[in-house]
Amino acid sequence: MGQKAMRIGIVGAGPTGCHLAHRLGGLGHQILLFDPRAPYEKPCGGGLGPLIGRRLPEVMALPFARHYPSRLVLCASDGGRTEWTFDRPPWAIVSREEFGRALLERALGNGQVRLVRQRVVDLDRSGEVWQVRTGSGELFPVDYLVGADGARSTVRRRLVGPIPRQHLALGLGYWVQGAPDAMVFQTFSDVEGYLWSFPRTDHASVGLGCRLGALPAQEMGRRLSRFLAEVCPGTRPSRRWAALLPFAADATLWDTPCAGPGWALVGDAAGHAQPISGEGIAYALWSAELLAQAFAAGEPLGYETLWRAAYGQELAATSEMLRRGAEIQAGAYEFLFHLGLMSTIEGFGPRKVL
Repeated sequence: MGQKAMRIGIVGAGPTGCHLAHRLGGLGHQILLFDPRAPYEKPCGGGLGPLIGRRLPEVMALPFARHYPSRLVLCASDGGRTEWTFDRPPWAIVSREEFGRALLERALGNGQVRLVRQRVVDLDRSGEVWQVRTGSGELFPVDYLVGADGARSTVRRRLVGPIPRQHLALGLGYWVQGAPDAMVFQTFSDVEGYLWSFPRTDHASVGLGCRLGALPAQEMGRRLSRFLAEVCPGTRPSRRWAALLPFAADATLWDTPCAGPGWALVGDAAGHAQPISGEGIAYALWSAELLAQAFAAGEPLGYETLWRAAYGQELAATSEMLRRGAEIQAGAYEFLFHLGLMSTIEGFGPRKVL
């Protein structure tokens, strides 16, 4: 039995919020998408992995520019380097702004979806109705509320509290011209995190992410500068960014519920990111799909069971593996990262070890 038509407020019009708006609008619900700046460039590499293609092929069929680098390079702190080449690369590298625009335009193509270009500053509930207050002071009543507003989610903070500091990472990076046409990962033995270079159609996104507080921002910048000097000397970054990202220290991050009567959290707001590789976009879109499935079945609360069964147990097991590995030996994070990354490459083996 389907859910009766509702007024649904989705805070955050990134890819996750837009995909959810499209799916729920298609079920006949009236959707308000709150975001003052969508579409926008998210501070990340911009990789769309094979999980998205398998789970959501219609998303990959949308019109947005993408690049398929044929090489993957893994670099370890001891100088070791492994390279893979692909006849059919399993990743597409995209501009998150262009990707987000394609999803937003698809969502707005449904007459049930409206974009409110205002920042949400407060939430209140009276009976079964939420009052969403924006920066202009305007109030929007909705029957159901979704937090799709990232790791620093206003909705999450109001409903269940913010993501604890120990479960966050800091990402710092640049846009760079002239970087190699290869996906490059550099791991470190002294911190949980890694450096990446993802080539897009007209530039590369180069960044470093590590557990919040593990390195001062100045040291993160120095490591990025050394990497750039080695792989693309003479280039100058054209844009700098920084952001907080979910990065589970252990499985307790997901003890907090992601749904309740009249509300749900999806994507980064729910902390749904791979604890080793840090990949979030695949789980974010998957979480939106599962919440839409719960609505289609007439049981929005069933979303909690769906996401935990679909990938929640995997995320928890991976975070436990990471925790135990870090206790066993220095540098175990590097091994586990490689293991986690390689598990996503089905049917591919190393072609060259340097």
